[in-house]
Amino acid sequence: MITFREAAPQDAATIVQLIAELATSIGERSSLTMAYVEKYLFYPGCKVLLAEVDGQTAGLLSYMIRPNLYHAGETCLIEEFVVRERARGQALAAPY
Repeated sequence: MITFREAAPQDAATIVQLIAELATSIGERSSLTMAYVEKYLFYPGCKVLLAEVDGQTAGLLSYMIRPNLYHAGETCLIEEFVVRERARGQALAAPY
């Protein structure tokens, strides 16, 4: 079963690994550090959701809630979406 939860500072190492996997998949390297993850998580409006399958992290979604002039309200900007290679193609779905 897949579950989703908001990341916490203690998830920094896992987040660094996932972003490194994303970078590697496109032939790049990430300079992300655990310290920067912790800073990001405390920045107003910045969040990371972790997807877990049977207690193992399968991916992440990072996003920012920010004001938007056109909509005259808050909007959500998705920044990164990562699925671990071993979890790809498994047709995972969230429970309704």
